[in-house]
Amino acid sequence: MRTLVDPKDTVALQTRLRHLAEQLSLEYAGSVAPGRVLRLVFTTGHRLRRQGYGCEDLLRVTKSSVRADLTTLIGAGLSARSLATA
Repeated sequence: MRTLVDPKDTVALQTRLRHLAEQLSLEYAGSVAPGRVLRLVFTTGHRLRRQGYGCEDLLRVTKSSVRADLTTLIGAGLSARSLATA
């Protein structure tokens, strides 16, 4: 059963997700495009919201999930580059 979400909560969550995306963009500056970080944060956050996560848990899980995804993405890019030069 779906619960109704207060529009104020949605706006607050959007703001906090955007802040998280900016923070992660700065952490991964030069390695990953800011647009990709923003897209990952919002898609992960919205998916977790649909699964019923509360705001604080949602932000915590989104942050760790996006960090793992970005680390994998960077590692794949580095290994592809090293294979191309070998």
